[in-house]
Amino acid sequence: MTSTLDETSRLFEVSSTKTQTEEDSLLIINENNNANYNTYSNDLPTYIISTNHFGNFEFKREKLNIKLILKKIWNNLFSMNEKLGWIMGVLIPCILSIFGVILYLRLGFVIGQAGLLLTLAQFILAYSVVLLTSLSVSAISTNGNIKGGGTYYLISRILGAELGGSIGIIFFIANVMACCVNILGFVEAFDSSFRLYGLPIGRWWNFLYATITLIVLSVICFVGANFFAKMSILIFLVLIFSIIFVFISLCFQTLNIIDGYTGFNWETFTNNLLPSFTTDKKGNVINFQVTFGILFPACIGIMSGVNMSGDLKDPTKAIPKGTISAVGFTFVTYISLVFVIAFTVVKDTLINNTAFMSQLSLLTSFIVTVGIFAAALSSALGNIIGASRILQAVAKDQLLPFISFFKKGSKKRDEPRRAVIFTYILVQLILLIGDLNAVAPIVTQFYLLCYCFTNFSCFILSITGAPNFRPLFKYFSWHTAAIGAFLSIFGMFFTNPLYAGISIGVFIILSIIIYFYAPNKSWGEISQSIIYHQVRKYLLRLDKRKDHVKYWRLNILHFISNPKTTESIQSMLFLNELKKGGLYLIGNVVKGDLNIENLNYIKELKTKLYEFILQSKMKAFIDVVTSINSIKEGLLNLMLTSGIGEMMQPNTIVMGLYEKNQKSFNQQTQLFEMIEGNDKKKQKLISIIESIPNKEKKEDFSLNEYIDIMKNCLDLLQKNLIITTNFYKLNRNELYPKSWKNILLAKKHLTIDLWPLQFFETINPTVSLILQMGFMINLVGPWSRYHKLRIFSIIENNNILEAEMDRLKKVLRNARVNAEIIIITLTVDSFESFSDNFISYQHVNDIAVDYKTTIIDNEIDNHQLYSKFNSLSILEKHKIINKLMKKHSENTSVIFMSLPKPPEQQGEYENYLNELQVLSNDLPPTMLVSGLTNVIASEL
Repeated sequence: MTSTLDETSRLFEVSSTKTQTEEDSLLIINENNNANYNTYSNDLPTYIISTNHFGNFEFKREKLNIKLILKKIWNNLFSMNEKLGWIMGVLIPCILSIFGVILYLRLGFVIGQAGLLLTLAQFILAYSVVLLTSLSVSAISTNGNIKGGGTYYLISRILGAELGGSIGIIFFIANVMACCVNILGFVEAFDSSFRLYGLPIGRWWNFLYATITLIVLSVICFVGANFFAKMSILIFLVLIFSIIFVFISLCFQTLNIIDGYTGFNWETFTNNLLPSFTTDKKGNVINFQVTFGILFPACIGIMSGVNMSGDLKDPTKAIPKGTISAVGFTFVTYISLVFVIAFTVVKDTLINNTAFMSQLSLLTSFIVTVGIFAAALSSALGNIIGASRILQAVAKDQLLPFISFFKKGSKKRDEPRRAVIFTYILVQLILLIGDLNAVAPIVTQFYLLCYCFTNFSCFILSITGAPNFRPLFKYFSWHTAAIGAFLSIFGMFFTNPLYAGISIGVFIILSIIIYFYAPNKSWGEISQSIIYHQVRKYLLRLDKRKDHVKYWRLNILHFISNPKTTESIQSMLFLNELKKGGLYLIGNVVKGDLNIENLNYIKELKTKLYEFILQSKMKAFIDVVTSINSIKEGLLNLMLTSGIGEMMQPNTIVMGLYEKNQKSFNQQTQLFEMIEGNDKKKQKLISIIESIPNKEKKEDFSLNEYIDIMKNCLDLLQKNLIITTNFYKLNRNELYPKSWKNILLAKKHLTIDLWPLQFFETINPTVSLILQMGFMINLVGPWSRYHKLRIFSIIENNNILEAEMDRLKKVLRNARVNAEIIIITLTVDSFESFSDNFISYQHVNDIAVDYKTTIIDNEIDNHQLYSKFNSLSILEKHKIINKLMKKHSENTSVIFMSLPKPPEQQGEYENYLNELQVLSNDLPPTMLVSGLTNVIASEL
């Protein structure tokens, strides 16, 4: 800063040496429109010192030319070049849009019907919404650069594609309807002004005049917004002169020049204070709501500047300045005009003569008529331009089908000419309604809905406390935005509940269409900020000390070594369904140093896995870590650090069975037939799976590390453990019935089998976890509609059959689980082949039904048989149990069974793995479960 000031002083010293005889003056022009500091001297030329964007002083030498100065001032104010300034780009378009035909043709009608007091109340209500929305628009527009699309751009970049796109289409329709209102008003004024000259009148003649008017306006819009801006200054001057002339005429016209004109009269004023509601031509009663619906379109138009955002030189400065200035100017004008009318024109004339302003005109009615024409046509022009730009912006974002055609603009200024043509077609069709009073309430509904979401956007940005929401415009708060949103939605239902419901219904339908059609957009949606804010808030409220088994959820950390195997893919899809509202984390360990290569690999792996999650509609998180020494170390780190907060940590660890012969995805071609969805979705999912990187090698993870992880999980970290196997057999298409009859009847012809494999008098941790998971998967999709639960038990002889049945009934009753009980009794000496007795029992609402027993003729000493079974090695026992499971659960969809406890000594690890492999050999998809705490609440 010091060097800059020194440089400035040096320049002044040099300049002061110039002689007074020098004819040329020096003019320093501020190129950045910043504040100027002027220094004048009688002996020296004129210097104007300005600063650039970097805070440095800049000087430019020019001849002092009054014409040049005026030209620069004109360009600065009215921006007749490529981009528009705040006056030409915002203030004038807003005023032209607000001052429409309602001012001339319906303001008196509203005063006559509602009276002065209610009319003032309506204006206060309407302008409260308008002003609060203007504050919200100003805040949002000064928080960053705004592109074309106006209101749509503001809302879509905050609320996201679904809400923003829907509001964009709603606002497009609102502009189309408002254009119809202004054109119908123009035709009404045109008809009343020229019918005395023999102009043909009638419904279809009026439609012809409206069509000609629309064509002319569309041609102007087709040329471009800059041409409209150049014309708007002339239209604005005509309109303002006309309004001033209306004031003068109402104040100074000759008394009784028309019936009902009294000049300033106290009696007229008092008679106009209170409402005198009548009926319309169709016999419908006019009330406060109806008049407000007619009046509100006279207050809209504040979005005209926002709609021109793509054509503004500096939208962040122009929009707040121009919009709020327009609101203040038009409000004062309306209130003043309302008082003057209430003082000078009697109620009957106001109700029955909509053309009284032009008839009261001094000298000639031509001036007021031209004002009506200017108001109607300028507002209609603004509506067409705004509508076409919104449609073009939505088309560019590809949010809806069949509208991408409208995204292309002209070569020079990207003018939305295709959108203008489509807007013309829609307006032409709506003009067939032919009744201004019928269209105006619809305009009110759509605009109020847009204003509601504009205020809501500002409200959400404010309360979420996003650090990057720091608008330059400071005269707002979340309170003003919330009040604005509430008043908008209140005004909708207060004016016309039916139209309000239809408007919201259209909005919801559009949101649904965009949700399913539109591609993902990285716009920084406010929903992410809201979710983050709420998640953080409630995570902090979670207290581990208040944790209770009644509200236990399955929080899974699933270790995936090779995410490209069919086993991994199918197990992930199954666990996603099993978690039932719990937390699902997918973990992977990369062995190696923390270097750029591994970091890039992790980034790519997480990206592809998230693509897989999104495509398969899973609800899961990805967590990948590196480990220098071993995979075991990385898995322990994952178990210790995974989760969110203190409460949302994994309580159950899931791993695949070690060294199971799993075919990689590229070799498992039948996966295409084993996943759900149409061919296009399947192919996309498969292409994502193929692109998932994998650099893990089998030798990176030894058997000793694997068993140690199991032991650490159960003994050290106190987490439940699940080992998955055979999920490559899971054909998800076979989870549904093959006949339409079974689909319609939802017949439960498939099974989910529970094999606790241990004697339990009460519900122990492992059994409770097996029952809980069986119950949870039985609540989801096809697992619920077409599957039933079965629980198996193996006993030594028939003498304890009834006792075992009663025990299992009690267990299921306490667990509140409906399942079929199957009890197997060992009946043969040779374990190469055997038969069994079984009892089938369905537990429904604590009542035993379908109780049946089958007696096998082969009689032997069951006690001796069971003793022999107990004397067998674990491996041999597992072979027998495996055969039993194959026999009874061969066609089941999934099996939950107990996981044998891992051995203490490393020398037994190999035998333990063999035992697990024998136990699960050639079974359907199987989960071996070991629980540490009871997860079923038996008491309130």
